[in-house]
Amino acid sequence: LTGLRDGEKLHEELISSDEELIPVGEEKILLARPGGPAPRDIEQKIEAMIASAQSGERDRVIEIISSLIPGFREPGSCTS
Repeated sequence: LTGLRDGEKLHEELISSDEELIPVGEEKILLARPGGPAPRDIEQKIEAMIASAQSGERDRVIEIISSLIPGFREPGSCTS
């Protein structure tokens, strides 16, 4: 059999489109810095995510992760 196996990628994304690349003084070495500050309510969202995970609310966990991480795609979702 040929083709991709479950979870296998065609290419790896090393940085996201909202990150800034900063030279660190060495040739070909860059620092990836997040594009903006962390959300103000990050601690509350993490607490809510933990509580949702503990109570088995998978969809709510995915919803919270999506609100915290721009461009997040649920594992197994279509990437096209």
